[in-house]
Amino acid sequence: MDQSEEARSANETSVKRIAIILGLAFLGSELSLFAAVTMVVANFGFIISYTFDAKLAAIAALALSVLLLFGSFLAQTRYPRRGKIQVVGACLAILPWEAGMILSFAVPYWNPADFIPWLPYTLRVSGVGLALVCALLASGRIRGLPDLIGLGLGILLGIGLLTTDLYKTIYFDYSALWLSAVFFSELLSKRMNWRSALLGFGLWAGLILLSIYITRLLQI
Repeated sequence: MDQSEEARSANETSVKRIAIILGLAFLGSELSLFAAVTMVVANFGFIISYTFDAKLAAIAALALSVLLLFGSFLAQTRYPRRGKIQVVGACLAILPWEAGMILSFAVPYWNPADFIPWLPYTLRVSGVGLALVCALLASGRIRGLPDLIGLGLGILLGIGLLTTDLYKTIYFDYSALWLSAVFFSELLSKRMNWRSALLGFGLWAGLILLSIYITRLLQI
């Protein structure tokens, strides 16, 4: 294989890789969105249910939420490697996500007089960010300092985007955080070339807007 063929092969690999990981990040963000909504339903189900059947339905909703969440993080950890560590990483990623969600529900009841309105949302976003760090570390994509710096920048940018008017009245769609963490951790690595960077930027922006559109369409 000559140099031109090697370069073309590398370009195809890089473009394919960024398309796959951003596609998986979008899938994960959508699954986690439905996991959050299902968990809210389960939470209210436990509060207002008075019969055995109602409580059973709430337990089923909670189980479905966990399964959706596991799928969302498994989609992040299973590329490019597949093994037990990736499954364990997906399971561990569930913990901070669930902790942030549960605390966001519990905080308003602890001390209503001193309740801080933005605290529940901050707890949920923090849980999502920590969960993504766990999942991406387990995936094997974070290999060095540039990847870690990109991951940190992506998380900060994602959180910043969540505070804009794009996400106004949207409470459980964290697609900007998911896609930014994945894209920027890859962008600063040496694995990307200019073609994959341009494609990645377009997909990153387009998938964020698509996710917002879907969320508003479903009125979640």
